[in-house]
Amino acid sequence: MEEFLQSVFEEPAVQAFDNQNNFLDSNPYRLSIIRRMEFRTESNQLDPQRQDYALRLNPANPWELKRNNEYFQHYQQVLQLDRDRVIKESLKERYEAIVEWAYFNEIKKLKEEEEDF
Repeated sequence: MEEFLQSVFEEPAVQAFDNQNNFLDSNPYRLSIIRRMEFRTESNQLDPQRQDYALRLNPANPWELKRNNEYFQHYQQVLQLDRDRVIKESLKERYEAIVEWAYFNEIKKLKEEEEDF
């Protein structure tokens, strides 16, 4: 019976949540500090000797970085809560199956005793 109850952790739904959490733990999502990078070149009056180059960096908003990290953490918490919910629902189904099995087993014993009389 113990193995039957512990098999809840081997269900595909629980395994899917475990795989998602393992992936997110090993590959944390972080927004890039640089939002956009541009490399510009221009020539003044089509003279190849007067070529200008420019590198332009646009940084990301620090509040956006912070909120994005918070969102990622909350998403992981939601995944964990969903996993716990699936485990509890599966355990409930298993306990109900055990109770039904015990009930029908008891009825079977009573009928066998009736037949013996």
